[in-house]
Amino acid sequence: MVFALSKGNGVGSTMYIQRFDLQGNMMWVNPLDITSGGTLNGFSGNITMQPDARGNLYVVWDNSSSNVVATKVTAQGAFAWSNLRVRMSDTSQYFPQHSSAKLVGDTLYVTWVESRKLPTYFSMIQKLDSSGNKQLIASGMMVDTSSGVYGFPKLAVSDSGSIVNVWQGLESSVLAIQRIRPDGSRTWPGNRKVLSADRQNLITDSDYEVLDNNQGCNVVFWASNYSNVFGAEACSPSIISGLQLSEDNTPAFEVYPNPSDGVWRFQNIPEGTENLVLSSTSGTRIATLPVTGKEEPVLSIGGLSPGIYFISVDGKEHSFTRKVIVGR
Repeated sequence: MVFALSKGNGVGSTMYIQRFDLQGNMMWVNPLDITSGGTLNGFSGNITMQPDARGNLYVVWDNSSSNVVATKVTAQGAFAWSNLRVRMSDTSQYFPQHSSAKLVGDTLYVTWVESRKLPTYFSMIQKLDSSGNKQLIASGMMVDTSSGVYGFPKLAVSDSGSIVNVWQGLESSVLAIQRIRPDGSRTWPGNRKVLSADRQNLITDSDYEVLDNNQGCNVVFWASNYSNVFGAEACSPSIISGLQLSEDNTPAFEVYPNPSDGVWRFQNIPEGTENLVLSSTSGTRIATLPVTGKEEPVLSIGGLSPGIYFISVDGKEHSFTRKVIVGR
């Protein structure tokens, strides 16, 4: 089956849903107008469509009355919920916008930004059950401060029924992440973990993506204003493992050999790096190697048990991590 959405031009336009079979034949006699005539419930911004395994369709969109709404369409082309649509925010005065959604089983997660304390915006999250009932506080859960212009929060599936929320912070250089458990609690201390805060590589126009991973290690990619593509792996034990994919001629940081017997060498260390820090997967610091003035420092640690470790590259203007392996 395939769902298609059609809409008019401009704010407040109607939005219709039709279902097709794999031969391209319409399965409903008439398409369903999920905006009930447009205007206040009409189109105004982002639209996300999420089908479930039973042939139903969840649709989330920014509407023209300054709110984010969700609806569920049955496989037969009718509204599934008695109230037709569910509003994410308790008031349009907060200017909810920039919505995105992710369906996990029968639970719909919705994220958006809104300004609860002008001029500051916040990344928000809500979860709905299959009947459209809100599972977090009615007004939505505030995750952390966000950019009102570039803060397009995104969601991905993680492990143990958790969801990962990625958004752009108040500063254009900040990309943040938080893992939300099924009960709405945060996995990582504080409101967020920072994936990027490099003032030399501003994130361009909300150009970032987060990938699903039910093993608890979600990969995030983002683009910078200097034609670089960066990536990081955020794991549920609070480990950030970074990688850089350069599209220009700037050599990327390298650690080798990997796997290793406990001896590592490093090339293309970013300017301003002060220390290389070796840690275990639990976050325990094992060794710190000052690198100021060293072109190709060597880290040698004997007696390490085989397994996965992390080497953090720390400086005043940057901090990222590489995953390394100690072989048998």
